[in-house]
Amino acid sequence: LDVDGVLHDRSARDRIRMSYDPDALASSLGVIWVAAGGVRVAIPETVAEIVRQLVQVADVWWCTTWGDRANTHLAPAIGIGPLPMVGAGTRGVGIEWKVAQAGPLIDEAILHGRRIVWIEDFDGAYPELADVEFVDTAATGLISETDLPPGLLP
Repeated sequence: LDVDGVLHDRSARDRIRMSYDPDALASSLGVIWVAAGGVRVAIPETVAEIVRQLVQVADVWWCTTWGDRANTHLAPAIGIGPLPMVGAGTRGVGIEWKVAQAGPLIDEAILHGRRIVWIEDFDGAYPELADVEFVDTAATGLISETDLPPGLLP
């Protein structure tokens, strides 16, 4: 699960940052306004609810350069506990580092008959990984229930 391009509404963030009353505007937009280590993040409540539902039915892992900030700041704001991290501390750019770090985990999960769904803003450039379902959020920059394959929500 990535953060930017999946959970973080950059358009709402930009509007809120320009507001005289950021908290009131965030509330009126239906977003959770999170301070995350010097960066502000706007997570729509609808997106937070999807993540809360996902963690009920799946083993969800962070796969983001946000590193520990995802668990320290974002998870509590969303209303979930800490999630395991793919490539903790990695500061790579692009998808290549994620594929390198997630590859062994994916292989292990597939070996044990687990279903793998990778949620990312791929922009149509999917990694070459067998037996992985990809959810591409690049068109909207946010995950929605209609993006998810069947069986991922309770």
